[in-house]
Amino acid sequence: MKKVLIIGPIGDYGGRELEAGFISKALSIKYDVDICTTGSLTKHSQVYNFNKAQHVFSLKELLCKRYLEIKLLAYASYLKNNRAELVWNYSNNAISKKYFGYDKKIKDILKALLVKYDLIFICAQLSSNLIPDIIKISNKLGKPIILRTTGTIKKNMLVEAEVLKKVNLFIHHSINNAQRFENYYFKHNYSIVDQCSFNEDKLLAIPIKEYRIKTFIILSRLSKEKHIDIVIKAFNSISNKDDKLLIYGEGDQKLNLELLTSDNKKNVFFKGHIPQSELHKVFIEGDCLIISSSEEAGPITGIEAMSSGMPIISTKVGAMQERLKDDCFWYDGTQKSLEKKINEIKILPENDIKNLSKRIRIRYIENYKISLIEKKYMDIVDNCLTK
Repeated sequence: MKKVLIIGPIGDYGGRELEAGFISKALSIKYDVDICTTGSLTKHSQVYNFNKAQHVFSLKELLCKRYLEIKLLAYASYLKNNRAELVWNYSNNAISKKYFGYDKKIKDILKALLVKYDLIFICAQLSSNLIPDIIKISNKLGKPIILRTTGTIKKNMLVEAEVLKKVNLFIHHSINNAQRFENYYFKHNYSIVDQCSFNEDKLLAIPIKEYRIKTFIILSRLSKEKHIDIVIKAFNSISNKDDKLLIYGEGDQKLNLELLTSDNKKNVFFKGHIPQSELHKVFIEGDCLIISSSEEAGPITGIEAMSSGMPIISTKVGAMQERLKDDCFWYDGTQKSLEKKINEIKILPENDIKNLSKRIRIRYIENYKISLIEKKYMDIVDNCLTK
């Protein structure tokens, strides 16, 4: 059985973590698949959602196992930081980097790791740490390289852009991101594989929406690029006593966002992190998803809403335009534009909502079902390994 390594800055929560776990599950039918993070994760990572026994490890873990001096320095840093994370997560401390050749040692670890696999599957943003090294080492070893891009592709995301020419195949979520790559870098070999809903069975079982829209939801990391402050301001400005805004997620902007709702606590609710196993309850409770991001590859929340049949108000971000075309309430990212779209969707007649909900779900079933996306990944890897 041929061996595939999925590698990238995989952490605990987010679309990349879910996607890495899903890709591994899809490929494991035929291949021996391991997952390596170039960052830090715990046993609570969403990468385990698809297979609790999935073999997942960290480059830093391998480094500490091979080099005692790095391990001891990591342990000292671990104690200094009140044992907040796993010991090896502290291996890239200042002393290791300055005096003990951390950067060279991590490249040696990479080389010893990558040689064991028949195909290297990178899941990362172009700017992610160690991506140029992974590509160069894999290429020198004669390993086929697939790079699944995450996030919005921008100009000058990495200094060594030429190294990307060594990648055998790129996978993008959308034609939009593929075109951005070619605008900023060069013509390249790529496939389009969008996301799917990992809670598909439960979300497809939710009844089609057929009542007036009053409860809006945000399902997102609470960070600046998500522009949730604009959603709250727009909602505060035009909502009536029967409207609700439910905000699911955690992040460094939570306190600032809560301050924006101080005068509207009866209508705006912060619901915290929602486990994947409970996600369907969000789409049962809500009537309309609002996507306010300026930077996304997907986002996966858009796909989840589509499988549930939920109407969507969204910026023209990531793959959303290709997914929904005219079956979405598009806005330009400003508060004024969002207020207009919220008012428009609130006055939609029930029959129009029902028809919209049906069309959205049909789009999901015809283009994004798990079985379709799994087959795309398998076909791509099969093709790369037989060339």
